[in-house]
Amino acid sequence: PGEVFTLQLAHKGMAGQLLKPRIALVANSIVFQREESKLTNLDTLTMQEEEYIKNVTLKLLQSKPNLVLVEKTVSRLAQEIFLKEGVTLALNVKLRVLERLERFTGAKIISSIDSMLKAPTLGCCGSFYVERSG
Repeated sequence: PGEVFTLQLAHKGMAGQLLKPRIALVANSIVFQREESKLTNLDTLTMQEEEYIKNVTLKLLQSKPNLVLVEKTVSRLAQEIFLKEGVTLALNVKLRVLERLERFTGAKIISSIDSMLKAPTLGCCGSFYVERSG
């Protein structure tokens, strides 16, 4: 038994094959939300964005996943952190796929990394494999 679905890895240097992966499922994006109504210095905004992305990404990495599937987009900085930490990251995974994987792997979908009060429930499966097309 297994699941087949289409996904896009964030970087070609990320592992396309994992045995017994620890899987984190994230519904939403891992990006910095700017407040459009406020006037802010660009340097200050860039520092805030970097700090926020680092904090959110490291909060998720504390649970030690080696495969993270995200429903929407992930900032470039977060992608680089995942790559550096050896974590495979898939972007734009459909919510219904995340829901199927939640049932199949035992993971709990994380709706907001910001509001996580305890470590997320990671899922697991026998193996994960990406067949690269092209």
